Amino acid sequence: MGEIAPWQRGNVRPDFASASDQEVDRYLKAKVPFKVHCPPRTDVNFTVQGAGVCFMKDQRQAAYIVGQVDQAPVSILVLDKAAWQGPPHHCQEGDYQMVSGVVADNLVVIIGTASEEKLDKLLHAYGSYHEG
Repeated sequence: MGEIAPWQRGNVRPDFASASDQEVDRYLKAKVPFKVHCPPRTDVNFTVQGAGVCFMKDQRQAAYIVGQVDQAPVSILVLDKAAWQGPPHHCQEGDYQMVSGVVADNLVVIIGTASEEKLDKLLHAYGSYHEG
């Protein structure tokens, strides 16, 4: 994975701090030009702490959601699915696990110190909530 950026470690101060998944959802939908979905909720032990927008090295815009799973910091990076051409991916560097895959309209990359199994649950929970 290379150097771990603060948003990847889950310890960045988000542009928008909130413990509400619905507020984070509304914030991101207003900030990025591609469709995003409501972040995972507490039924997969995810506690949202906020969100923001960043740019990748190739200048593609990405949304990120920060929070915790069982007290372990987790970051969820969300890009337009057009940015991804491969199968779901898993890797580990040091204490950090990464899982990624295409979910709904997005490429979703989840990084954290939680177990791969818990990060996989977050990946599958992303975009699975009814959007009102």
